[in-house]
Amino acid sequence: MEVKLKNIFLGCSIAFDVIFFDQFSKYWVLNSLPKKLILIPDIISFELHYNSGIAFSIPINGLLLPVSILILLSFLVHKYSKTLLHNNKLTFIVIGLIFGGSISNLIDRIIHSAVVDFISIGNFPVFNLADTAISIAAILMIIFQKKIFQK
Repeated sequence: MEVKLKNIFLGCSIAFDVIFFDQFSKYWVLNSLPKKLILIPDIISFELHYNSGIAFSIPINGLLLPVSILILLSFLVHKYSKTLLHNNKLTFIVIGLIFGGSISNLIDRIIHSAVVDFISIGNFPVFNLADTAISIAAILMIIFQKKIFQK
């Protein structure tokens, strides 16, 4: 089955948008954020954190694991593209969100040796826009799993 070029463009556009907005927000945090910006007291604030771990600050060392995950993800998308990508816009949206978030966080690891996190909500681990994009993709995959993974 042929994949529609407009769906590929959609996925790439979403990935580039995620990278742009995530990196722009991190640039702002690194260069303009006061020590801590409280949006809603005791609930939401912006505060710079460097996360050298992976999801939920699970510790890792170096770039080997994040780069390996991104390469594996790329391989799996390529290998299963004939069964997963049925000209379905939702699938390309999910892939764009995941790749955009993953690549943006990888850029941080290369530049800063850690991921720049700054969004703090209650007792939840501090996160960023790339993490949000990946989380939204995961939620979409759970909600629409039959539509995304249809045969």
